[in-house]
Amino acid sequence: MAKCEARCWLTVFYSTFLILLITAIGSIVIVSCAWDLRGEILNKNYKRKLASLPVESANILICGDSRAERQVNSDLMTKLTDLKTLNIASGGLHIVTVVNGLEKKQLPRPQQILLISMSSSQVNDAHSNEILGNPAILTEMTPSQQWQLYHGQINFLLQLKAKIYYDYFRNRNLPKEEFIRNFPESGFLGIDGFIERQDVSMEKIANHTWYTDIIFPGVMAEIVYRSIARLARNSNVIVFYNPPVCQSFYTNIKESKIDYFEREFSTAIAEEVGKYPNVYFIDYYGHPGLMSDNMYYDMQHLNRQGAECFTRLLCRDLQDIGILGK
Repeated sequence: MAKCEARCWLTVFYSTFLILLITAIGSIVIVSCAWDLRGEILNKNYKRKLASLPVESANILICGDSRAERQVNSDLMTKLTDLKTLNIASGGLHIVTVVNGLEKKQLPRPQQILLISMSSSQVNDAHSNEILGNPAILTEMTPSQQWQLYHGQINFLLQLKAKIYYDYFRNRNLPKEEFIRNFPESGFLGIDGFIERQDVSMEKIANHTWYTDIIFPGVMAEIVYRSIARLARNSNVIVFYNPPVCQSFYTNIKESKIDYFEREFSTAIAEEVGKYPNVYFIDYYGHPGLMSDNMYYDMQHLNRQGAECFTRLLCRDLQDIGILGK
């Protein structure tokens, strides 16, 4: 009887050990894979713009997320500066994906100027939608960083990586013609409409996916800093900017954790770009009231009228810091 019990306990022990060992090995494999796709993952709309617009011949390239795509009128900037400007920004685009696309197209070319929007969501470890919408972020994480963010979500991580590989191998050999589209207004996407008062209530802002929880600095910030360094290797002029917010938004969040986060974000990016002589940062968040509420169609985005005003302001500021001729 004693021998039988001993065998049972040994069986349980070895079975448990085997399960833990398989789990540990599986976790290591899951966390390690996708590192080989660094620099390869692009947002589909961004890929379309890079394939369709004459990016090699442009003087100024507008890059970044929707707060560049919908807020910088490229044709107007061309008219104001006499420099051919194209808007290759795309909604939800993270700086990692921006850099991936530029490097794959061997951009920027000599003398090209890059204007890149930066949003605080890109450095918030708690903003899971940023990672879900930008699989390129995951391929930039070291195994230890992946473990830091996902150690309690191995199943989710496995599914996410499987999707990354599936999408990559399914699309990698598609002919260039598959991505050719017509982009009127040189890639700018102007939106009409006006913001409603309830859209910028404190409750609405606090429930926005960018701000429901905030973890900064962390893994995402490190990835952003590495991306800035990758771009800065070129001698081209690069200008990052934190876009403006409407007055009601600023008034409602003033001195809240969201306000402190936005200010910390701007300070961190300013310090980071200060390491490179060819990189600049303009903080429009820190200057509320630049754009009135009627120039926004939602809490984060300028409408077409607001985009025209912001484009003019951006051109003046680029002149003031000596990037554009006066």
